[in-house]
Amino acid sequence: HPHALIGTVASIVVDFGVPVYFCSDRQAACRFVEEYLTRFHRRIARCQKEMRVTRRDSGEE
Repeated sequence: HPHALIGTVASIVVDFGVPVYFCSDRQAACRFVEEYLTRFHRRIARCQKEMRVTRRDSGEE
């Protein structure tokens, strides 16, 4: 039932903090996942670089 599905998705998002994304078809889902993971990787790489610079500047390494 559609209302049960929406309620379940809302519960997953709100209660467990898991994002849920709907895409129109498989191709759109593939494009979304590729872009999502690319951006996530860039952000993590940037954070790691900043941590290395901070450690180096503070003499921790």
